[in-house]
Amino acid sequence: MVSVSSQCCRDRPSADSSSQSRRLRPSDEASVQSRRCRPSTSSSLYHRWSSAATDWVMLEIVTLPRNLASGATATTRATSARTSSGLEVSVSLALAAPLASSHVYLHLSAIPEDEYERMSTVVAADGDLLLLCVLFPVQGDYSFTTREDYFVYKGGPLAPSLNRLPPLVNVRGERPWCTCVGIARYGEEKGSYVVAAIKTFVRIDRSEERTGGEDAAVEGIAKLCILSPVTNNEWEEKELAMPRDPLLDPLKWGADAVFPFYPSGAGAAAICWACLTVGLLICDDVYSPTLRFVPFPVPVKGRRGHQLIFRNAGVSSGLVRFIDIDNSRAKRPGFSVTTWTLLTGPETRWRRDAVLNADDLWETAAYRESRLPRRVPGYPTVDRQDPDALHVALVGRRLQDRAWMLTIDMKTKTLKTYMKYRNGVECANFKDIFYGTHYVSSDLPKHLK
Repeated sequence: MVSVSSQCCRDRPSADSSSQSRRLRPSDEASVQSRRCRPSTSSSLYHRWSSAATDWVMLEIVTLPRNLASGATATTRATSARTSSGLEVSVSLALAAPLASSHVYLHLSAIPEDEYERMSTVVAADGDLLLLCVLFPVQGDYSFTTREDYFVYKGGPLAPSLNRLPPLVNVRGERPWCTCVGIARYGEEKGSYVVAAIKTFVRIDRSEERTGGEDAAVEGIAKLCILSPVTNNEWEEKELAMPRDPLLDPLKWGADAVFPFYPSGAGAAAICWACLTVGLLICDDVYSPTLRFVPFPVPVKGRRGHQLIFRNAGVSSGLVRFIDIDNSRAKRPGFSVTTWTLLTGPETRWRRDAVLNADDLWETAAYRESRLPRRVPGYPTVDRQDPDALHVALVGRRLQDRAWMLTIDMKTKTLKTYMKYRNGVECANFKDIFYGTHYVSSDLPKHLK
């Protein structure tokens, strides 16, 4: 990682070797152990991490396959559990201080290929907890089918643990039931947590059809499923009325990010399901649930996948933050970045914190000296500790283009640090290719000390 306080940098995209200086890398790269794509590792990574001055990490959503017998070193011990079909799944972590990416290493026993290991994902995080979605093959009548299980990874200073959750199914017994799943610490008991999943639909009441050609009554419904090991460790279903808002369509709703926050600083967590095109669906207490909808200050229309690149929401210093990168909506060249904070007092509202225009960043001395490309940033991530810091990626148009990670100080409108993006894979075909997904922010390092 490079501080822009220095005058030159070895990581800058320049061929002038005379102006190169020492580069700080997130980890040392090991030699390739086999021809298969394996995560890059370092025997000294743990010692580097244990002395890092940070309490949070940026986890890649996509897990990496890892041969646990190859001698590769991670920053946490491996822990294992079994899928619902009996396969052993082993998990370990490779943690690095931001801006570097952190990774979840996953290995499925008795599976010769790493396809399923690369399809599994990090779903959500809170404190020392990670919620993982693990995909694995199941033999069908004629061929293999794919099934998914949810696991809760719990970190700690001694030994981590991995527990499989009961299957989450719908009324027809189909799996997967839902992708809008989150996790939050709950209660004072050590290790207690709650997992919450939500699915939205509409109910048409044809028994109260209007006269005169009017449509039947239509009601938006949310099915909330909750599970906690402190109770009976079984899924409990509750039906809730959807808030009424013209922006909130139960048939089109889908969560792009799920995260908890604590409005009072402690106690029960509120779980937020963020649809990055329209707003937040918030459940303040899953055991006495009601839903409220908080639209984003700048709702947008258009392709949903396009909006995932330029928007995000998360928690920094205990408050919900929203980032919007305007690439073309304002019909002007360049771009603008706007950050907002959700105020949850007597009146819930968004407060605009800062606006950064393209020239504000590109014309600074730090950016010019870095020789970074003048690209529109994307995939923003809020800093868990510094509300003024914003982490973004500079990604090229081609898959093979070099990607860069930047930290911008939104208060002073300056470039703080930058580094080359590294995806942790030591394979010529996939090395350092940007995954094209947002990060999951985690405070897990606090609980490893």
